[in-house]
Amino acid sequence: MVQDAPEAPAATSRRRMGWRRLRRERSDKPPRTEPILAWAPLEVGDRSAALRAWADEGNRRVLLPVLWIATATAFGVGMAALEGPKPGWALAPFVLFGLNLLCIHLLRRRRPVFSTPEPPLLDRLAYGLKRSFRIVAILYPLLLALLLTAVFWGNDPTPFFLFVPFVIVFLRLPASDRWLVHLGLATAAFLERWGSGEFLGDFGMGVLVVNAGLLGFGLWRGRRSRRGFLSQWVVAQERSREEQRMRQELESARSVQLSMLPSEAPALSWLEMARLSLPAAEVGGDYYDFFPLDEDRMLVVIGDVAGHGLASGLVLASIRTGLTLLVDELDDPPRVMQRLHRMLRETSRTRVLVSLALVVIERRGRITVTSAGHPPALLWRAASETVELLELPALPLGTAIDSDLVPASVPLDPGDTVLLYTDGLFEASDSSGEPLGLDELAEAFGAAAGEPLEDLKRSILRRVSTHRGAAAQEDDITLVAMRFDPHEPEVSHSGP
Repeated sequence: MVQDAPEAPAATSRRRMGWRRLRRERSDKPPRTEPILAWAPLEVGDRSAALRAWADEGNRRVLLPVLWIATATAFGVGMAALEGPKPGWALAPFVLFGLNLLCIHLLRRRRPVFSTPEPPLLDRLAYGLKRSFRIVAILYPLLLALLLTAVFWGNDPTPFFLFVPFVIVFLRLPASDRWLVHLGLATAAFLERWGSGEFLGDFGMGVLVVNAGLLGFGLWRGRRSRRGFLSQWVVAQERSREEQRMRQELESARSVQLSMLPSEAPALSWLEMARLSLPAAEVGGDYYDFFPLDEDRMLVVIGDVAGHGLASGLVLASIRTGLTLLVDELDDPPRVMQRLHRMLRETSRTRVLVSLALVVIERRGRITVTSAGHPPALLWRAASETVELLELPALPLGTAIDSDLVPASVPLDPGDTVLLYTDGLFEASDSSGEPLGLDELAEAFGAAAGEPLEDLKRSILRRVSTHRGAAAQEDDITLVAMRFDPHEPEVSHSGP
């Protein structure tokens, strides 16, 4: 339970308690990533905080040029004072010169606020400058005007009272601050005239007219710009909420699609398997699955919908549903392919193309591939250490033309390795648009096919990543590696 802190008798004690509380909060919380005075106000979720960020950012844009002018002026005054009869007077301009440079540096900082439990001195100063930004934005034009008045016009305060209101107009201040500044300037002008023996005069009337006119213009300009920002902020927040909702829906769709993929490969004593799927978007267009037909036969499915994204994920969901409903007919892969082909043509208003391969591996040493437009399977022969392409020319599923799907069957020897993949693997392009190519993929597969399947998978991905370089992944990547090993594991019997 949080207890209320006792009231401190002095302001110094309250400040110390505030710093201690701030240190304690900073040490308990992770580092903040909010930059100092460099917010994107349209991205701030809270309305009042967005208005403060908008005002601070606008004031910073006005204040930085004013600070540069004040810095150059202070340096010039200091150098002139050094050459004058009283060099000691140069201390004040040079102090102002240093403070200006420090403020410019702090306003341009982009480091996180208090990124460590014990904040550095510059971070403390920047945090304090941010907390009192409105005060600094008001006081610095006043100090600059006083300095310019003292340098160029001597004791005549007229330029000061006429220059400051024009600077205040460009600051983003609340209406109450504008009233106070202009009222303070008018009061100062009145007191200055009164001290010189005049009550009001032409000068006082001029100051009143200028402040009244600029006050009205500043209030109108501030209200108009504030309403304009709030309208943009509302639109930006609605867009942000819509984007967040879309991201959540895509994440949900991604979770559903990942749940449709097998969590692990079936454990078979005569067949080793390794698989991988890397979608290029939140929802991918690649699919693979395993369907045990019996103890001695395994059906491996791998497919790819043209494109990627949510639409491809929905089509793949229908393909998986169709395979699940046709599980009793998976002994006849060509018949299953034809039924899926008709389903895609009859249920899709737009043309949907799906490349699909149904691969049956038998324990007796045979592989049968039925392909509909899918890239050829790669077969590495352990005896000769060569790579064969099991290529079956056929149209993808979903085309307007019916195609005869004739399976191809070849024998398997112990140690032979099969690689199934989607086109995203060998079509991975570098920054110049040059794809990896099927020959390079076959070479990488043959060079590492004798290694453990997990090492084989990583070796192929390294070759693809090396070729792609800094280019982004443009298509989904899926592969399934299988090694035929019909030998039963030896069982040792030990006796007493």
